[in-house]
Amino acid sequence: MLIVLVVVVSSFVYLSYASEQNTMTIDGRFNDWSHVSKFTMNTAATTSTINVDQWAVRTDASRLYLYLKVQGALMGSSNVDSFYLFVDSDNSAQTGYVVSGLGADYMLEIDGWNGSVQSTALSKYSSTSDQHNWTSWTNIGSLSTALASSQLEAMAVLSLSLGPDARYLLLSQNALNQQSISYVVPTDGGTLVIHQEAVSSSMPNGTVPYSSNLTLLKLGLLAEGAGGIVQSISPTVSGAELVGSLGPVNLKSGQEQTLEVMVDTSASAPGALVSVSVSKGGVQSDFTDVSIVGEPAKAYVVAPPSSIVIDGAFGDWVGRITVDTDSLPVLNPDIDINATGAVNTTQSSYFYVSVKGQMCNGSFVPTIKTKPTGGSGGGGLVIPTRITGEDLLRIYIDSDRNVSTGVPISMSSKVIGADYLVEIVGMDGVIDTRSLLVYQGGVWSLVPSVTLEAANDAQRIEIGVLSAAIGGSSSIDFIIETTDWRGRWDMATSLPQAYKGFSAGAMAAGFAGSQILSTPQDPWVIDAHGNTYMSSDGSTWSYLGTPTLVPGDRIVDIAVSIGAQGGDIFLVTNKGRTYYWVPGTSTSWTAGETNPIDVANYSEAVSMAFYQNSGAWLLTKNGSYFWLMDAHKSTKQWTYQNTLGVTGYTDLVYEGGTMYALRSGQNTGLNYSGNGNTFTSVTSPTGSTSNQTQFIFLPLTSGSSDDKLYVLCENGNIRHSSDGGSTWSALGNLPVPTGSNTSKYVALGIDPSGYMWVVTNTGYTFRSTDTTTFNQFTCMGKTPIGEIVAILPTTVVIPEFPQIVFPIVFVLGIILASRVRPRRRSPA
Repeated sequence: MLIVLVVVVSSFVYLSYASEQNTMTIDGRFNDWSHVSKFTMNTAATTSTINVDQWAVRTDASRLYLYLKVQGALMGSSNVDSFYLFVDSDNSAQTGYVVSGLGADYMLEIDGWNGSVQSTALSKYSSTSDQHNWTSWTNIGSLSTALASSQLEAMAVLSLSLGPDARYLLLSQNALNQQSISYVVPTDGGTLVIHQEAVSSSMPNGTVPYSSNLTLLKLGLLAEGAGGIVQSISPTVSGAELVGSLGPVNLKSGQEQTLEVMVDTSASAPGALVSVSVSKGGVQSDFTDVSIVGEPAKAYVVAPPSSIVIDGAFGDWVGRITVDTDSLPVLNPDIDINATGAVNTTQSSYFYVSVKGQMCNGSFVPTIKTKPTGGSGGGGLVIPTRITGEDLLRIYIDSDRNVSTGVPISMSSKVIGADYLVEIVGMDGVIDTRSLLVYQGGVWSLVPSVTLEAANDAQRIEIGVLSAAIGGSSSIDFIIETTDWRGRWDMATSLPQAYKGFSAGAMAAGFAGSQILSTPQDPWVIDAHGNTYMSSDGSTWSYLGTPTLVPGDRIVDIAVSIGAQGGDIFLVTNKGRTYYWVPGTSTSWTAGETNPIDVANYSEAVSMAFYQNSGAWLLTKNGSYFWLMDAHKSTKQWTYQNTLGVTGYTDLVYEGGTMYALRSGQNTGLNYSGNGNTFTSVTSPTGSTSNQTQFIFLPLTSGSSDDKLYVLCENGNIRHSSDGGSTWSALGNLPVPTGSNTSKYVALGIDPSGYMWVVTNTGYTFRSTDTTTFNQFTCMGKTPIGEIVAILPTTVVIPEFPQIVFPIVFVLGIILASRVRPRRRSPA
């Protein structure tokens, strides 16, 4: 019996231990994770539902297991909470998606809300040449998950077995783009995390004194996952001598310890650059991995150099910086400019920019999830304004200080003619690309073989370029622009003035009732996602709102209703769904027609026009048109009428008893109707040499023979006819947009004062200098959004006194239905 008891107990203990160590069960009990080393996060989230307290990974051949625990209730939000595990299977940063130094080959994704997992995905990175393309993730499967309170476990089956070289990074994110990001960790063993931080008190104004024992860098050591011994740390020091040695240090799991790096500057040359940093190669330890975070220390001895040096030390900018004050909030601190500077000579031009957050930070996950409004499945992707998550810094340079040459760039009341463009693209604090472009022959072209210097720290960047490369003048003007993947942006110059852009959607909560205007200002602009802004001058923009779109829908047109319920602003999607805004009453967009059209048979909608009593016409790309009695109501449905017989349509307008339909192809005629409901005639070809995007017409008398027609083309050419389309001529003087259709004119309209407005898909607005000839235009500014699909330069005129009995007058600028594909932003 004793022998049997010993055998049974021993076997039970062995099997239990083996089960705990090697076999995981996705059952929501989590006891099989009790003996697994846990990791913490590098950055914490402010929302408890995604703020990860601890997490872990285990592997079993091709099976990958994930465990995580948050502070609050996991997936406890009513909005979408997402968790991403990035897997670098070969521990090579040269392959896969770049994220915090990893080259991630696989990604596990878990989305949920209201206390439950709603969708999962296992994805593999498919691109071998582009390591920043978010759309290169290809779904190859799903996960098994179990959730209980604040804990979750998941399992995925990969297409290979993960070895000891594999590395992992966990990221959580919610619908407000709040994030929690981990350190890079191995499967087994611990990670030694070293936080390096410059001692600012030792280098006031970016300089250090002569000293034989100056503390210049602090190191915070943290043992993640498992403990270990740090035998030694050998910092890299230049411009001075290292004092003393660092190590050995014994750390238990979760334990932290601080070390100080001291240098001797007594023999350093005046003005010499002193730099102190730590690299993985300088660390000797028995930890499985080492992760270095934070910035090195850089300063000049005694005094900075007399001229600017691009080296990542910023003491030479003291006294040369202009503080940037914000009149409107910039919701992303990483692009919120708080200071700028410039030094220009006949030899070189130098620029300085600092932000409130982190310079070149970007986003590892350039997408936001939202709950589907119908059907089943996970959150729908929204705001895909870029396929990459880098932050962009652009410096538009007017080298000849002549606003009539180059590309008009405006910031508040300041307008320049940009001849050159410096572009810096960065992610995770690292500058990925730096480029100099010149505006010649109507296009932006890369300037080859030019040395563009750039260096940054956590919040600042300095850039240098030879003056000969940007025109050779020491007298230049410039405007600086920062943007993120969501299209939010900020602008500034070296002058103490700035014009701020802010994100659509994020300002809605702060848009109090007292701020709602009783009547629309001119113009309104809308992008494909429904982000709506209005302006009184085309320069300063106010956010109105964003409708909640059905996944797969995008906005294609904006229009004003007429008749009994006239004056309401309407949006229409590519599926025919409508949203409306009642001026003076609405504080958000209301869904009108919710039933979609049959896109498979009739193609997608491109434009909507109102007839009377809120009745509306809808035109599709293939020429099919529909009728709807009341666009306010969700119970009605578009009724198919007929088709025009040819395809490629882009815009529809009804005015004064006549309806016109425009095709997108160059040098095509317009279909029109004399009875307002069927298309019976075609105008002469417009003579355009560029794709047509949108048009307006002004009826002079009944019928169409004397209508004034204005057709806008992508290249800025406006084709004009004063005889209803029998003959056409060129009109207007707009700057030629950039090459390869990276920027194109997409919408025009006439405001109540008679001025014509034109807008590009990248957000630049232009207004005619007169109200009759329309042959000269002035750049008024840039909207806070890109992907513009429509502009509505209209004011609803309301009688001032009740006894006035004449009707409300609506002067309409009807809109473009040009579809703009989401893509990487390019210079305007």
